[in-house]
Amino acid sequence: MGDDLRNRTGAAQVPTATAAYPAPTSTCPLNTNSGTPGPMAGGISNFDSETGLIVVTSNKVGGEPLYRRGVEVGRATEFVNFNGHMVIKEVAVYVRAMIDAAASDGKSLSVTSGFRTWAKQQELYDKYRAGTGNLAATPGKSNHQNGIAVDFNVHAAGGRYEWMVKNAWKYGFIRTCARERWHWEYWGDWAGQEKPEWANDERFGSGGHRPKSMFSVVPRIHTAQTVRKANWWNNRPATRSYCQNHSDGTTQGRNNSWIGPTNEHLPDKFDRESPGWDRT
Repeated sequence: MGDDLRNRTGAAQVPTATAAYPAPTSTCPLNTNSGTPGPMAGGISNFDSETGLIVVTSNKVGGEPLYRRGVEVGRATEFVNFNGHMVIKEVAVYVRAMIDAAASDGKSLSVTSGFRTWAKQQELYDKYRAGTGNLAATPGKSNHQNGIAVDFNVHAAGGRYEWMVKNAWKYGFIRTCARERWHWEYWGDWAGQEKPEWANDERFGSGGHRPKSMFSVVPRIHTAQTVRKANWWNNRPATRSYCQNHSDGTTQGRNNSWIGPTNEHLPDKFDRESPGWDRT
């Protein structure tokens, strides 16, 4: 089981271009590492032999509630700490495999937000409503609260976003917020482990949480709802020096969010440079 989890691939992760869908509403603000992003400290940490991960057991009686569309769908008791951010164990195995693969390609990928408690989501929502924070979903309605959503440091220098666009689907992760290049969600086939019971809830869709293709939510060709100016490529400190005239700026953020820091539509670039990238 452990080998399957750490060396996973699967046909269910193969992306296919789909018909255009409306750009989804943004639900996760870029995390600033403030506050407590997951279960409270004090849980017991143990090595999990099946996954090869250090697992933190929640100290909350019954575990942390998981929410989908405002309704509790289950509980999580085991988490993995990534750079101070907790990710539920069932998803963490794929996060770990992806981070390790990126590292082998010379990309330093890290988690910037993972699982959120109700209290953390409420804090972010209150800041948004007060005009002091980024757009945030109503508590109970963010996929950070059921554990499938993970934010990554894609805006940092070093080709992280390009690597994610080309490879994240292999580990079951797709983008679901057209406005947020950093927000990725696990929509794979749970290869190497049994599908969690909470993932069978119909609020994830007919049949529960089922695999989605890479462009099924954020289409390959789309115009994003306005991306916040702070997150335009030409406004990011790490990229400003080489993308001053980026189309994020010339379109006032109403851009195709598959466009990378070099102002090129990345799926088209991969089609040209690495034919078959989306099938292998």
